[in-house]
Amino acid sequence: AAVAADKESLEITYAPGDSADGITQDVTLPITGPNGSVITWESSYPAILNSVGTFKLPTLGQNEMIITYTATIQKGNYKETKSFPIIINRFKWVQDAYIKSSNSEINDLFGISISVSGNTIAVGARQESSSQTTITNLGSINNNNDRQHSGAVYIYRKDSSGNWFQDAYIKASNADEYDWFGYKVALKDDTLVVASYYEDSNQTTVTNDDGMASNDNSSASTGAVYVFKRDSSHNWSQDAYLKASNSGICSRLFGQSIAIDNNIIAIGAIDDGNQNTITNADGVASTDTSLTGSGAVFVFQKDASGNWYQDAYLKASNAGELDSFGYSVAISNGTIVVGALNEDSGATGVSHVYNSASGDNSVNSAGAVYVFQMKSNGDWFQSAYIKPPYTDAGDQFGRSVAINGNILVVGAISEDSNQETITNGTTASSDNSNTGSGAVYVYKRIGAA
Repeated sequence: AAVAADKESLEITYAPGDSADGITQDVTLPITGPNGSVITWESSYPAILNSVGTFKLPTLGQNEMIITYTATIQKGNYKETKSFPIIINRFKWVQDAYIKSSNSEINDLFGISISVSGNTIAVGARQESSSQTTITNLGSINNNNDRQHSGAVYIYRKDSSGNWFQDAYIKASNADEYDWFGYKVALKDDTLVVASYYEDSNQTTVTNDDGMASNDNSSASTGAVYVFKRDSSHNWSQDAYLKASNSGICSRLFGQSIAIDNNIIAIGAIDDGNQNTITNADGVASTDTSLTGSGAVFVFQKDASGNWYQDAYLKASNAGELDSFGYSVAISNGTIVVGALNEDSGATGVSHVYNSASGDNSVNSAGAVYVFQMKSNGDWFQSAYIKPPYTDAGDQFGRSVAINGNILVVGAISEDSNQETITNGTTASSDNSNTGSGAVYVYKRIGAA
């Protein structure tokens, strides 16, 4: 009776926050029962969770697993066993750092944009207001507020002891009031891309002279994007100053979205060009302004000499007024994904008809996503047109996009269903009772990338 009672009451004690559904720390294993029984333990995987409760985090090559503890409860000649299955996850998350800018001020909006690559973090503060126009690599920075909302970007790096430190303070070389430098940031290895959403120059070309940018302010809010490079000593310098080739004519707010992968940069802009084809001629874009707010994405590449140039001008194949094509953009392994949150078609599902999309405009701001790929000759083409399984007005499908290899993720912040679970497969809820709850859709690419 004593052994049976001790078996019934036997439980493992978990650290705060842990349970049988997932542990991150050692567990406590009772070795005696309240009725005098002796308890011994055996683990099905002692290398990770041993017989005295010591936990060792699994290596990166191991996925989620279930380890079973078998307890033997014995008193005299009486013996029984009891099993405890425990789920082991290979990762645990802990807070590693709390980061503030070294010249923190009211309303700087430090953290409005962030990007991470390896052990380097880039943080944008679009309303930082100093008048500095240079890069500070590991030195004192400007604490004045002489150029309101000019914006700044801060670089943080992890040292050999695992501590984060501010590695650089980056300002536009033509920093000016209300430019919003740092509105968006994208970091990839030793290349940093920064959007200055309201920059005002009338330039329509790329400047590849290090540290140079136009000081003209005659073309309000056209926008600019800056490319920075890191050398072997971890010092940053401005590598290029990018402007749309139709800046101030069709294009404005250049830098609404940015993405980088290897030596390709994709930049979204508000664009009025009345074009529904792709321009693959270098440095060329529409100057027809009759399709207000249709949107565009400009693709830049780096040549063998290290110079950046405008490689392509992407438009939706069903470009429509105020569609906001280019509001979001992502790139991975030569595939560019573009969101048009205000596209109006009632189409559903995925279409793989090249360079084609629905011409219907019956569902306002339903949203759409377009996938572009590069041919072997370097030309870009639209390879897919993606709509959700159910299309509703105002869902804004495509407001956010992300791609990694063959996985594509699309956000629809105004989707309205009341579902609270994940649907695996090709369907989605058609309910509209939970206004603006939002949804995320995951797509996978089958076949070669």
